[in-house]
Amino acid sequence: MAQFSKENKISIKSLSECKGYNAGQFITEFTDKDWTNNSINRLLVKLRKFRTVTRHLTEMQFRTNIK
Repeated sequence: MAQFSKENKISIKSLSECKGYNAGQFITEFTDKDWTNNSINRLLVKLRKFRTVTRHLTEMQFRTNIK
């Protein structure tokens, strides 16, 4: 999955909410970024589910250290 900076996540969130951008529109708008359709879709799903660009507590609860 592509690494999104915090600024990128905020721009993606605001453009998708305000202007209704989808993954294809982000790829054509930001051609200098190495974003894939799948990585943007995953981020958009997270944004719709948790309504934030930072990690959510329930998302981190599923990570465990197996020794």
